[in-house]
Amino acid sequence: MPRTPLFKDEPGRPATSTETEDGQDEREASRLRLKEEMEKQRIKIFTMEFPFIKRMAEKACIGGVSRVRGTQDRKKELGMDQFIGQAGAYAFLKYWTGRPFSYEYMVSRYHANLHPHEGDDGSDLPAANLDIKTSYMRGSDDPMAYRLLVRPAELKQNWIYVLALVRKNEIPFSEWTEVVVDLVGWASSEMFPSEVEKGGPFSGAYLLIAADLKPLMPLRYRWK
Repeated sequence: MPRTPLFKDEPGRPATSTETEDGQDEREASRLRLKEEMEKQRIKIFTMEFPFIKRMAEKACIGGVSRVRGTQDRKKELGMDQFIGQAGAYAFLKYWTGRPFSYEYMVSRYHANLHPHEGDDGSDLPAANLDIKTSYMRGSDDPMAYRLLVRPAELKQNWIYVLALVRKNEIPFSEWTEVVVDLVGWASSEMFPSEVEKGGPFSGAYLLIAADLKPLMPLRYRWK
């Protein structure tokens, strides 16, 4: 039986190679709305949280890979890549629950650490149809310049994918003590194009540009 998505979906606009002027205006308006909402979902990971996430990233390094870097870069930067992935998952669950060190993140990492070679089967919220895809903003400072990338083996029916971006830090990774994560938006599996990229660093992956994502719910917590 298919799982019920966590977010209420809206009819997705199919990707096209050419667009009318009205279509371009609509996409630009959508991009601006998404960027405005995304800026409300900017999550800071503070100094007190940082060592815990880094420790979880070190545990996740067993069998971990980056599917974008070359072989030598992958070996050299595996620790940073795993931290980026953990930071995205942690930030989303901090947004989702309204608190640091969430029970949901603890449960997720507990099971992942018990079975380090098996992966999480695309469930970053325990037992849910939710996969957080996190990238580091090495290039542009504009989150709207990035894309949500999903490999064929990761694309599942009735699944939700969230794009998270760790903002660029000007100091070496070994000196990081805090990071900021932008939760850009989400897409259901049905929103991805029917064909994968044919060339470039993302060859073989399904891609959606940030402007085509749906904004996250505007959750607000007012702890007293």
